Amino acid sequence: DHTEIDYLLTADFAEVINGKTYIMGGGWDAFTPPQYPAPIRLGIAVGIRVPFLESNIPHHMTVVLRHEATEYFRMEGDLETGRRPGARGESVLVPIAVNAQFIVPEPQTLELTADVDGRSLRRTTIRADARPAPPTVQRR
Repeated sequence: DHTEIDYLLTADFAEVINGKTYIMGGGWDAFTPPQYPAPIRLGIAVGIRVPFLESNIPHHMTVVLRHEATEYFRMEGDLETGRRPGARGESVLVPIAVNAQFIVPEPQTLELTADVDGRSLRRTTIRADARPAPPTVQRR
């Protein structure tokens, strides 16, 4: 077993309190602002599953939101977790949450990825859609 990304979620807001992930407006994959460029607020929740034998050693995590070569958000860091008292080989789930704001210049598809130790890649996409044109009314 290796340390892996257990979950990767998008939300309006995410935070971790006392080892629990709290999400508001979670699980979306598209937004349609009234016009572009458009500000976006994005909560990201990541769960990292650390097997018993990989606890007490550092692991490197990376979360990136991009469109092609443009990076809108990047978070990198090392994490290390210990074993719970009395643990008998159980893995540990490490929840992480971050909130970001940025400007999307035009409609596009964004790719959100998370990996740990350069493997266990999780990926999701977010569509920044154009607002449909209002229907035209023909007069006679």
